[in-house]
Amino acid sequence: MKLPRVRPSSVWLPVLFLGLLAFWVSLSSHGDGARATAGLPGGLHTSLLVPGPEGGALFLCGDGESAWACRFDSPDQSEPASAQLASPPSLAYGEDGNLCLFYAYSDFGTLLTVGPDLDLNAAETDAAIFFADLPASYACAGGWLYAETSENIAAYPPDGSDPLSLSIQGRLFTAPDGEAFAWTGDVLYRLSGGEAVAAAREEPRLFLGGGAFLSADGTIFRLTEAGAQPVLEADPALTYWGGSALLAFGGSQAAAYGWDGAPIGSYQAEGEVSAVTDGFALVQSDGGYRLVLHDFQPEPTPEPPPEEEPSPSPSVSPAPSPEPSPCPSPEPSPSLLPSLAPSSPPTDSPSPSPTPPVEVRGSWLYVSPGTSLEELRQLFWPDPVVFYSMAGRPVSEGLAGTGMTARKYTLIVPGDADGNGRVDQQDMLAGLDLLLRKELDGPQALALDQDGDEVLSLKDLLLFAQQLAGDAF
Repeated sequence: MKLPRVRPSSVWLPVLFLGLLAFWVSLSSHGDGARATAGLPGGLHTSLLVPGPEGGALFLCGDGESAWACRFDSPDQSEPASAQLASPPSLAYGEDGNLCLFYAYSDFGTLLTVGPDLDLNAAETDAAIFFADLPASYACAGGWLYAETSENIAAYPPDGSDPLSLSIQGRLFTAPDGEAFAWTGDVLYRLSGGEAVAAAREEPRLFLGGGAFLSADGTIFRLTEAGAQPVLEADPALTYWGGSALLAFGGSQAAAYGWDGAPIGSYQAEGEVSAVTDGFALVQSDGGYRLVLHDFQPEPTPEPPPEEEPSPSPSVSPAPSPEPSPCPSPEPSPSLLPSLAPSSPPTDSPSPSPTPPVEVRGSWLYVSPGTSLEELRQLFWPDPVVFYSMAGRPVSEGLAGTGMTARKYTLIVPGDADGNGRVDQQDMLAGLDLLLRKELDGPQALALDQDGDEVLSLKDLLLFAQQLAGDAF
C-alpha cells in the first residue's frame, strides 16, 4: 500500500504518532474477537446490504457499540458467516461486491475494504490512510476521500498524492452503492475521480443508490442525463433502496416500483425485512437472519361481476291484478324521527395536542430543550412528517436534537451542540471542537450562539459555561 506523502515537521510528528497509535488501538482493542465468530448476538440493527460477486450478499449490522461484517453465499444458507469489527465505522457503503468501511479521526481517516472472505487482517493491512482534518461533512467514493473545508472541498486521491481543490463548497453525501455527491445550497454535484459535475437543483436528504435520492420535501428523484426526474412521493412508513428498480420495505412487506413510479409488485416475507438489494431481501426472524429471493407478485386486477341475462318474457301476459286502494301511512312515532341536533365529531380522529413553542427563522426551526419528536409532530398535524438525524437517517422517537431535519427545516435546540436533545457538559466539549475546526455558522454553532450575532465565538462558550454553572437550562 502506498501511503500519502506527508512533510514531517516538529508539529506533524507527534500528531502522526498519536493518530497512528489511536488507529492501532481501535483495530486491536478486541484482539481475537475481531476475527470470524461462530454466531451473532440478538438485537442487532442492519445498516447496509451489498450484493456479493457470486450471487450472495454481504451486510453490516451492529448495536451502536459493536459491529459485524457478515456474508451469505446463497439464500439456502442457514446462518451467515460473520466477523466482528473492532468498532462501528463512521461511514459504510458497498462497492464491487465489497464492504467499504471508513473510520474518521480528528487528524486522519482510514478506509478499509472487506471482501467476501471477511478477512479483516488483509483489510487492515491494505487500508488507505488519509492525513486530513476531517469535519462533520465528508464522503468516500472510488477510493477517494472528499472533505469539506472552510473554503472548498478537498479531494484526496487513493494513491496518496496531494489533494485536489474543488471550487465548490457544501454538504457531502455517500450513496450506499459508493457514489459521492455535494449539495452547495442551490446545485447538486456528482463527485467522481476528483471532479465535480453539476447534476440537479433539487435538495437531497438521503441517497438511496442507483442514482436515486430522497429530497428535502419528501419526493424521490432519480438522476438522469436530463437532471433529476421525480419518481413518486415517499411513504414515511417505508424505507427505500434504488438499484435497477426502486424497492420499498417496511415490516414484513417488500414492494417494487419502476422508474416511472408504476408499481411492479409486492410480497410478504416471513419476518421483518431489514434491507434489500436488486435480488434479495435480508429478513430477521427468531433473532436470526435469512437471505430471501424477491418474489414480487403483481397486484391482482379485480374481475367485473358477470352480467345477468334477462329472463325470457312469458308468451301469455297474465291478467293484471286489481290494485288495492292505498291506505294512509301511520304517523311515525317520535322515537323514529331523525334527530335534528348537530352530530358530534367522530371519536376516532383525535384533536391534536398543544403544539410546543417554536420559533421559525427562515429554514431554521428553534425548539426548546427537552421537546420530544412526538410533541413536535403536532406542529405539522394533520400532515405526516419524517424527522432525519444529522447523518440523514429517519428518526421516529426520542428528543428533538440540533441538526435534525423535517421537510425544509433544520432543528436548532439552544444549548444542544452534540445533537442528542439534552444540554450538558458534553455540549461544551462539542462547542470547543467546533471552534478548533472553525465551524462557526452551522446549526451546531447556532445552538451555542449566546450573543445573537449568529457566529460561534469564545465569548459564546464563556456565556454558555456560566449558564451551565448556574443551572440555567
